[in-house]
Amino acid sequence: IADSICDVIEEVGSSKFAAVITDNAAVMQASWKIIENRYPYIAAYGCAAHGDNLLIKDIASLPSNSKTLKESSKIIQFINNHHLVNAKFEEKRKEAGIARKLSVSVSTRFYSEYTSAKSLLDAKLAVKRLAMENTVLLGNINPKSKSSNVLSLMNSDEFWDRLQKLVEDLELPSNVVGEIFFL
Repeated sequence: IADSICDVIEEVGSSKFAAVITDNAAVMQASWKIIENRYPYIAAYGCAAHGDNLLIKDIASLPSNSKTLKESSKIIQFINNHHLVNAKFEEKRKEAGIARKLSVSVSTRFYSEYTSAKSLLDAKLAVKRLAMENTVLLGNINPKSKSSNVLSLMNSDEFWDRLQKLVEDLELPSNVVGEIFFL
């Protein structure tokens, strides 16, 4: 890998490089040393956003956090995948003055776990009103066991407490990743 990177450096011109940034894999770390030995004026190091993404992945993988993220995703998908439920949610969201829509996480962008969880937490009032005012509507969506489970989550103070803690735990590393990606 180091030879391939050095080939590119030579092709472009080594004087045009100040640094080489890669992911943080062990093979890359070994390559950094080779590159820095060949080109002492070129620094080689790992991508901070990649490192932060891995930190977020580790936090999200903790059993209670993983459970909370799965439950959060169930609620978001339930709302987004049922037109009538989504329409009622949109009414409640607008009534509550919540500007941001619910977002779904992307499996390869771990900071999106934070944005998804935060979007649901920010919409808590609208979600709880939706559940309270539309129990019959929500409970009649098939399969009923799934809609019953989602309705139970929407009304669960324990779920909302875990979601609040998770958002707080993911906020700093996710904001760092967001700052790095969107400079």
